[in-house]
Amino acid sequence: MALPKLNETNWYEVEVPSTKQLVKYRPFLVKEQKQLLIAAETEDQRVIVNSILDTINVCIQEDFEVRTLTSFDTDYLFSRIRGKSVGETSEIIIKCESCEHSNEVKVNIMDSTIKGEMKEGTIQLTPEISVEMVYPSYMDLFKRDLFDEEGNPRGAHAVDMIASCIKAVITEEERIDLKNESKEEIDGFIDSLNSEQFERISGFIQNMPKLVYDAEFVCENCEKENKLTLEGIGNFF
Repeated sequence: MALPKLNETNWYEVEVPSTKQLVKYRPFLVKEQKQLLIAAETEDQRVIVNSILDTINVCIQEDFEVRTLTSFDTDYLFSRIRGKSVGETSEIIIKCESCEHSNEVKVNIMDSTIKGEMKEGTIQLTPEISVEMVYPSYMDLFKRDLFDEEGNPRGAHAVDMIASCIKAVITEEERIDLKNESKEEIDGFIDSLNSEQFERISGFIQNMPKLVYDAEFVCENCEKENKLTLEGIGNFF
């Protein structure tokens, strides 16, 4: 006689921040949690992100390509899945801004939100040339080598961040999709920008949405009231 399988039908609904698409998701199960724990033990950002993407893929009911999700979509969806799987609150360690004492702070993951202006579209660089901008996925960031050999985030070069957000260059004659161009060609195009054009594109990156949580706590050591903003999924777990 086959043993019954539990928790296969507990579905919830969430809105994908960048597209406003409603999708159904379920909590991750023990088999998926095991893979997440194994990934976390490697302390390798590439392995961890891939494990998170795999988890989202099996927990989302709708059929869409998870690896094309923006980085903030990924963070947001995983925060919701994680909240329904192992609890909405998480104990994290935060240093006091005054005395740097490490405090254990309880945060409600479901209170995290997406902060930043959603502004996908085109940026006019000259009367004849514009660029089509998109928010990068984690896979885009990996492709541009914004993580070191061990998969940890490195100080992102401005050219690499810009390249990860440009989908196409549009001229009067054609639309040039950057996925068909070499890294050298793309870098050369970005290097040819003047300071004003560079600032227009940089503004898009600086305002890129992020998963944030506004944390408040009183330091148990010096009793100073702390208020700070946590950004990205890595700060919550």
